[in-house]
Amino acid sequence: MHLYKKVIQDLKQQIEKGDFKKGDLLPSENDLCKLYDTTRVTIRQALSALTNMGYITRKHGKGSIVSEPKAGLGILSLSGVTAGIGTQKLTTSILQKPVKQAWPDDFFFS
Repeated sequence: MHLYKKVIQDLKQQIEKGDFKKGDLLPSENDLCKLYDTTRVTIRQALSALTNMGYITRKHGKGSIVSEPKAGLGILSLSGVTAGIGTQKLTTSILQKPVKQAWPDDFFFS
């Protein structure tokens, strides 16, 4: 496993466990370099990935700040929509009954 993936995994677990709460500052890049015995490039790669996943935000001169945990996967997936509505009951219904129709004669595909 690449070291940056281990850093991501460790920090993610600490955030999910509650060791770092919303608004908390993560250790500095230098402190993380010493902790994982690696370079700043590796730490920055891990922090960028955590930013893209929504776990942290990065402020220049301030550091990496833990964000609000994400509750879903996004509205473009059924599981994301379901997670987004929470405990409400999700139902679907057909608004218009489908009608079988022939393709137009001038349709460009056979």
